[in-house]
Amino acid sequence: MNAQPLRLDAIIRVSSLGQRTLKDLRSPDQQREVIERQARGLGAEVHFHGPEINLSGKTVLDRRDVQRVLERIRAGQTDGLIVAYLSRLTRAGVDEALATKAAVEEAGGRLRVCDLGGMDLDTAAGEMAFTMLAAVTRFQWREIKERFDQSRRNAIKAGKSMREPFGYRYADPTKRPSGRGVIDSRLVAVEELRPVVRGLFERKADGWSWTRLARWLDEVAPRESGLRWNRQTVIGITRSRTYLGDAHHGDFSQPEAHEALVSPSLWRRAQNEPGQRTPRGNYLLTGLVRCAGCGRTMRGANGRPGADRVLRIYKCVGDDCTARSSVSCELLEAEVARFLSDVEVETPDAPSEGEADLTAARELVERLGAEVERLAVVAPTHPRAVAVHAEALASKEQELVAAERDLDQIEARRAGGTSWDRVLEVWREFEAADDTERERLAAEADEAAWAEANEPGPDLAELRDHLRGAVDAVLIRRTNSRDVSKRALVLVRGEAPEVLRPGGRAPVTTWQWDDDASTLRRAT
Repeated sequence: MNAQPLRLDAIIRVSSLGQRTLKDLRSPDQQREVIERQARGLGAEVHFHGPEINLSGKTVLDRRDVQRVLERIRAGQTDGLIVAYLSRLTRAGVDEALATKAAVEEAGGRLRVCDLGGMDLDTAAGEMAFTMLAAVTRFQWREIKERFDQSRRNAIKAGKSMREPFGYRYADPTKRPSGRGVIDSRLVAVEELRPVVRGLFERKADGWSWTRLARWLDEVAPRESGLRWNRQTVIGITRSRTYLGDAHHGDFSQPEAHEALVSPSLWRRAQNEPGQRTPRGNYLLTGLVRCAGCGRTMRGANGRPGADRVLRIYKCVGDDCTARSSVSCELLEAEVARFLSDVEVETPDAPSEGEADLTAARELVERLGAEVERLAVVAPTHPRAVAVHAEALASKEQELVAAERDLDQIEARRAGGTSWDRVLEVWREFEAADDTERERLAAEADEAAWAEANEPGPDLAELRDHLRGAVDAVLIRRTNSRDVSKRALVLVRGEAPEVLRPGGRAPVTTWQWDDDASTLRRAT
């Protein structure tokens, strides 16, 4: 009776680094040929796994291809593992190579390495040869990695990029004569995608979910491949420091390597956790409306459905607020428009700040930005220190956000712009639209369709920006009255305490007033 032939499982693997440096020698076809040649010499039957490309795992034994082979050995389906080259199994070092060999043997199999010439690894000479080969393999990998890292370091220092991220293109995408790389891989902003990138970060900062952001990109920036945007790609974009102007790859980074498409404050605000909030573009007073019961900003949301439409509201979301308020968006916006049309406010086309004010605002932003960056690199380990550091960093970031908003408003007022009368006119047009038209305009508030439909007036985002130049906050208190004028207090620029202005972090405090802003006070 003939003995059962030796059965071996073969792993074929190609790493991304290996493809670039040892392509010919370590290709899947070459590995298969080497394994089949040795298997014929052993009279063995081979079951191939792979090829696996850059398969990851904390160790070799964590990789799914190795785990599959170990399971087959334990089940008696194969007698061992064979690889063409030890480097295709591991380059982690001698300890891990020996641990892998031991794991195969403990499962009841044997390890065969073709570049050891069929040597029996169970013998003292075989184990020594295996150990030496593992050390040499590790040495070769370290040399390759160090050369590769130096090339990356030099490229990043020169402001070059390893890829073309969304919103940018290479300065000169012409392929090099060698066929590898391009002539100039420094990044240049794609003009038509500037507003899309900024819009993506703004919506992320406002709490849009990953899926909703992806669907929005499908509408405003369809992919050339025809594929839909996915959440993982959106996550990668919004978390990338490339959009701050940094060239980076791995541990290497070069600030100010190319033009930034978003400000540091917007980038930081976009690092919040995604939510399911209705987009800010649909709510004119987002960031300005505050609950008088606790001082927090109120959130735009959908309220009770009416007979023919959904009621849109601003509501307090503070769980510990004892006087949580909510108010109809339409009624409150109409009240704010009425109030502002009856008072004189500082308008965008009537600048009051001089050059000194502008310089001071810029210096404040620069100073606060430097302080935030210094805090950001600190990494305390003690739990109490971590909490204190996180609070200090959040507080300083809020200061920076407020300072950048003030600077933006000063620059806008000094540059002139749409008159406040025109802003109110566009606002009234928005309020006067019928329900169907209003929903359409709200849905398109930040899109080109709004601007095209209302030329030469500003879109809702511009209207909101101008509004922030005139209003510090709108407080809403809970009362039995349905009259919004008795529930709302509009605080024009300069009237609100610092903690109630845009970007201010108001402590949980109840605010009271009698008739006007001069009577505003904290509850005792």
